[in-house]
Amino acid sequence: MAGGFWLLLLSSAAIEAMRFAGSQFELPLQPTGAGTCSGAGGVMGCELADMAASALGVSGALMVFLTGFAIGFSLLTGLSWIQMAEWLGTQVERGALGLVEW
Repeated sequence: MAGGFWLLLLSSAAIEAMRFAGSQFELPLQPTGAGTCSGAGGVMGCELADMAASALGVSGALMVFLTGFAIGFSLLTGLSWIQMAEWLGTQVERGALGLVEW
């Protein structure tokens, strides 16, 4: 559970740093000389995003962090993606059958 929290936190910070890197607004207490980072995601998010983007490219790093976010969320909350997909499929099927009967 603690591992899920840290994975979710670090992935979220890195995603924020990557997505807000070219934004026009400035955050309060933005570090000076931050390079490509706008201050979003904090120091750890900026460093993780820079390292991953230089190693994997921006798209590859974003995919890694989105996967880490999903895994961290699943570990933290106990969410089963298979159960969620089954529930969604059941609801879609019920809706389709309801439309046919209507």
